[in-house]
Amino acid sequence: MARNLEKCLRLVDEDKAITSPGAKVPYYPLVVRKGSGAIIEDVDGNSYIDLLASAGAVNTGHCHPRVVEAIKKQSENLILYTHVYMYHEPIIDLTKELIAITPGQYRKRVFYGLCGSDSNDGAIKMARWATKRSKIIAFIRAYHGSTFGAMSLSGVSLPMVRGMGPLVPEIYHVPFPDPYRTPLPG
Repeated sequence: MARNLEKCLRLVDEDKAITSPGAKVPYYPLVVRKGSGAIIEDVDGNSYIDLLASAGAVNTGHCHPRVVEAIKKQSENLILYTHVYMYHEPIIDLTKELIAITPGQYRKRVFYGLCGSDSNDGAIKMARWATKRSKIIAFIRAYHGSTFGAMSLSGVSLPMVRGMGPLVPEIYHVPFPDPYRTPLPG
């Protein structure tokens, strides 16, 4: 079945003219309009099963009724205030719940970030501080994010890091130990 992509293609061209090329990983000309559960719809009315789930950020499905209701309820009280500068009861409640479901019997603490990239930057700092070692191993073809530290860990593609100058030092990339899909000549 041929899909109409007229509006999507026009908007992609508009976006390319006004957005930094480093801000996208454009694999396909998809301009999302709405989503429900695992289905997303583009601006031309085409429906797709969303196997990306917004890079894992929407793993409950798009517009899950409980998530939508929680967002509505919270937005009536406070939309955003950086938790680094104050305390907030819902964050304390969430932190206690995360600690309760984390396996193991040891003292647990939570650090919140804005994305996976800054979580990986934090992991680099924590690992180097805790071990007093500077070398880090990451896998070839792995993606860890787009902040400078996370990009240094990522071994997904050369174009991602080309022209960025020296990356975070002493990060080494090795093949994932998969005998069926080794990137090395055999």
